[in-house]
Amino acid sequence: MADSLCGVFMNDLIEKYAHMLIQWNKNINLIQANTVDNLYERHIKDCIQIESFIGFDECIVDIGSGAGLPGVILSICGFQDITLCEKNSKKCIFLRDVRSKLGLNFKIEQNDIYNWNVSRGANKKLVAVSRAFGSLSKIFDVMCHLDIDSGVFLKGENYKNEINEAKKIYNFNYKTHDSITNKKSAIVIVNSLKRLKQ
Repeated sequence: MADSLCGVFMNDLIEKYAHMLIQWNKNINLIQANTVDNLYERHIKDCIQIESFIGFDECIVDIGSGAGLPGVILSICGFQDITLCEKNSKKCIFLRDVRSKLGLNFKIEQNDIYNWNVSRGANKKLVAVSRAFGSLSKIFDVMCHLDIDSGVFLKGENYKNEINEAKKIYNFNYKTHDSITNKKSAIVIVNSLKRLKQ
């Protein structure tokens, strides 16, 4: 992953995306203002680290994409089949501008995610990603609605409690990997997700 991280950080598209994010953030709330000075470490590098846990032949669904984190970053990394789900109209305008100016080909679903039916590519596995949508239980509820049973999630320092809470409602297999940007955070990889029978 280190070589890939180095390659992406040198990528001109990352520079352009970062510049757009900073400029747009002055008018709409895309990222917290106090994280702008640490944009690369706090946001971009944080998202890049999940690329090695996703197959290039998989369909990626970014739940609550917001500013395109991690969806836009994964698109820049070379993933081809990505849908960014975001219902906020201003954030979607930003995402369309990014897609146009950077020449990327991700799809944007501007809708309440519970009103969306994901389209499935032939013989392609669906994998959910999310960074700031909510707890694992909230993410899993969306995944069950969309009939997605696998995902890769960037979770904060409370991730162990989120896993334990989710186990009360869902059955799933999971692995965790230490985050390279915060030693108390983790990447949580989930598969075989099913809602427990009540």
